[in-house]
Amino acid sequence: MLAASNYPAPLSLASLPDGEKARIVAIKAGPGSTDRLASLGLVPGISLKKLSSSPRRGPIVVERGGGSFALAWDLADSILLAPLAS
Repeated sequence: MLAASNYPAPLSLASLPDGEKARIVAIKAGPGSTDRLASLGLVPGISLKKLSSSPRRGPIVVERGGGSFALAWDLADSILLAPLAS
């Protein structure tokens, strides 16, 4: 049997360090926010890179599919990720 530590808990996009890549494992948001994220291509299973974040829960900039865009901190906090090896 594998130890639970082999399966780390997902972390939110808001808490992912700048410059790190991760895969979306779940989105914990209401239907409107989930639809908005889906329109940006942010759905479970895809990979992204967090480019930067602002202090005090400001916007978070992510890169996905060659483009980049900013998300509000609360929306980014609803995206749960599994970090990818560098």
